[in-house]
Amino acid sequence: MKHRCQGDSVTEDPEFTDVIENITVPAGRNVKLACSVKNLGPYKVAWMHFEQSAILTVHNHVITRNPRISVTHDKHDKHRTWFLHINNVQEEDKGRYMCQINTVTAKTQFGYVHVVVPPNIDDSLTSSDVIVREGSNVTLRCRASGSPTPSIKWKRDDGSKISIRKDVTEVTEWEGESLELYRISRTGMGAYLCIASNGVPPSVSKRIKVSVDFAPMVWIPHQLVGVPMNYNVTLECFIEAHPTSLNYWTRENDQMISESTKYKTETIPGTPSYKATMRLTISNVEKSDYGSYKCVAKNPRGETDGTIKLYKNSKMHNLSSKRIRNGACYDVDRAVSIWFDQMRASGAIISTNMILEKSKQFAVTLNKDFNPTTGWLWRWQKREGISLKKIHGEAASADSESANNFINTLFPNLIEGYKSSDIFNADESGLFFKALPVSTLSRKESHNNGFKSSKDRLTLLFICNATGDYKKAKFISECDAAPSAENEQEDITETISDLSGDEFDNYIRCDDNLVCCGQLTDEEIVKEISLEKEDNEDYSDSDAEDEIPDEIPSLPNVLNSLTTVRKFLLPQNEFIQELENIEEYVYKNYLKKITQSKITDYFKETPSSE
Repeated sequence: MKHRCQGDSVTEDPEFTDVIENITVPAGRNVKLACSVKNLGPYKVAWMHFEQSAILTVHNHVITRNPRISVTHDKHDKHRTWFLHINNVQEEDKGRYMCQINTVTAKTQFGYVHVVVPPNIDDSLTSSDVIVREGSNVTLRCRASGSPTPSIKWKRDDGSKISIRKDVTEVTEWEGESLELYRISRTGMGAYLCIASNGVPPSVSKRIKVSVDFAPMVWIPHQLVGVPMNYNVTLECFIEAHPTSLNYWTRENDQMISESTKYKTETIPGTPSYKATMRLTISNVEKSDYGSYKCVAKNPRGETDGTIKLYKNSKMHNLSSKRIRNGACYDVDRAVSIWFDQMRASGAIISTNMILEKSKQFAVTLNKDFNPTTGWLWRWQKREGISLKKIHGEAASADSESANNFINTLFPNLIEGYKSSDIFNADESGLFFKALPVSTLSRKESHNNGFKSSKDRLTLLFICNATGDYKKAKFISECDAAPSAENEQEDITETISDLSGDEFDNYIRCDDNLVCCGQLTDEEIVKEISLEKEDNEDYSDSDAEDEIPDEIPSLPNVLNSLTTVRKFLLPQNEFIQELENIEEYVYKNYLKKITQSKITDYFKETPSSE
């Protein structure tokens, strides 16, 4: 400590009593720096911005012309404190601030002001909305300022994955100022978000829309449509195009079809936005309406069309109409439907073989000459909206969201600190030799409440560690089954584990043993159908079952393949006429062989030279 002499007295030199605190402050806030001094005497205190070499204040006076700077001091404090005030702090205010006492050898101390600035995206250096052709490479750029320097992250606005550079698979996020989209397709169309963040709230983002242009493409679900006269029919084409295409329908002579009482045209937007469905509804079909119809789609990138051939069919099949669909097997269909609904209401498990067998029984009861086939069964299921559904089993009710949360969040914490060789997994696998079927036929709109199947089984236990160098399989001779579960919603109180072999056979083969309280008998079902026929004036017992379904699976595949070759593979449209002749040949032979069930049956009988 130094002293100075003044007259006959000795006084101490001034000195700092505390350090100046470093401060981190967001831009726009106010800052106050404190400099405490004792024994100041006649000396003065000054504040300076060290990096700018600028004197800000001297004692009680403000030297700088910056209106945001001011100075105050606490003269009542034993150790006098001088406060430097900076209002509305800006990024240029950051740096070292020096408090100085003007002694012979100046005394100084420093405090640092760190100004953090929220991110701000620079629009002039960031990509705007872009329009590209399908198959092009696209690079999106995003630049942002802020302190600290912001990081850039890319996401798609709808949360879907991003297809980026050729050497990288699809990702949900991408970090970096540039996002490279390699050979972008229509699925890459949409809005991309550039998100800038640096830990100083708020983060900011910019939405960049990427439009992918391509020529229209047409998919026709049914290229051959059969309909009787005096019925309504709807033809459909699926369109993909961007920009949005101009869509219309024509007849064989390329005459455009206009909206009228005869024709109703509509285009239904789809998802994503480049998809649409074209529909043409023809009312009260007449003889002149049979023939070819074209759905045409045009946009600035190109034009395409698809052809649908409408032919006369003696009966309506799989098309909506005001008439009730009847036939020689209608009574059997209706009886099976009533029986099926009763069995499912009681909780019974129904298989396709049971449906076929039951239809035979009803045919005998109804005195119908009817032999069910798999084709009849398929059509019956389609008409009734019946599909195969799983009714019980742990896997069917697993919570995938919770499982993913465990794998991605909890599991890494559990195994932290363990070697891979010390992490083991064990699981069992076995034959449930007394279990009921796990699936049943059911109406699509119905909810299936099943019950736990029997757990009696032959069991193997498999054990291995995470490195795979330890693997064991053990046979478990005794394994207690889980308690049998009763179905609380249905009157089924026994599972298969409670049945003997004979009882099991009866349960499966004879529906009389099912618990079916309040159900109609077969005779009562037949009687109900007779009453329905009396109430239905349109019913005609002379109508015959459709000999051929309107949709032949193999024929659309043939025509689709030919269309693909014709439109996309042949250079300069070579041999187009030959392919069109083949298409016409297929169609004519389809009509000629209308009694066949499959078009492929005809090709098997036809010499390859044709």
